[in-house]
Amino acid sequence: GKIELLLRGGGGDYAVRLQDGTRIPVSRSRVDELEDRLGVDVLQRGDSGDS
Repeated sequence: GKIELLLRGGGGDYAVRLQDGTRIPVSRSRVDELEDRLGVDVLQRGDSGDS
């Protein structure tokens, strides 16, 4: 599937979410590369359970 957005969890962990809802963990070292390649911004979200 296609990457819909890049999620940032409260603990400094990252994941990408695909259009079908699949979430894939991403290491912090690759986030900048992903943003660059995909042209997406990191979204701060409460998906990890933090508010």
